Amino acid sequence: MGDTDITLAIRIDDITLLEQAFKAVKPMSQASGIAMSIDNPESVFDFDAENKRTVLRAVVTIRLEAGENAGKPDSDPALVFGTTLGVVTSVAAMESTAGAARHMAGGDDPEARRDDKMSRSLLLEAIKAAHGFASAKLAELSSLSPTPKILLPAIDADTLLIDLERRQSVGKN
Repeated sequence: MGDTDITLAIRIDDITLLEQAFKAVKPMSQASGIAMSIDNPESVFDFDAENKRTVLRAVVTIRLEAGENAGKPDSDPALVFGTTLGVVTSVAAMESTAGAARHMAGGDDPEARRDDKMSRSLLLEAIKAAHGFASAKLAELSSLSPTPKILLPAIDADTLLIDLERRQSVGKN
């Protein structure tokens, strides 16, 4: 942990299932491929003055295809699962002097940098919570279908978040 890291207990305040689709048309073979995508089309970072909490409201979408040529344009997947979740994460608000260490003084606004780190940490937790929720829903739905019970593949959430940030910065340019 570096000198500028912030460690606080992040709370998952709400997970709302906004939309879900599941289609299993045929049994899958052991050689079936899997393609998964996770995206964050919208996030709102805010301060709740009444409860003294820093809050992130995020929309997280997860899509999984399984079958031959899964994830490719011409694929005919045996299984398609998609979900859109609204996730609210929060953390106790920090005082205006917290997290603005002397070595951070200079051209950058230390509070803005702290807020960026906080927003990133809250989004990381939102993605992990959405992945866990979606994996449980997929297990439930797939156990009722002709496919075997399926869980979402494990993710490296830090790498995923870096990839999401990179894609969003390219989209802004």
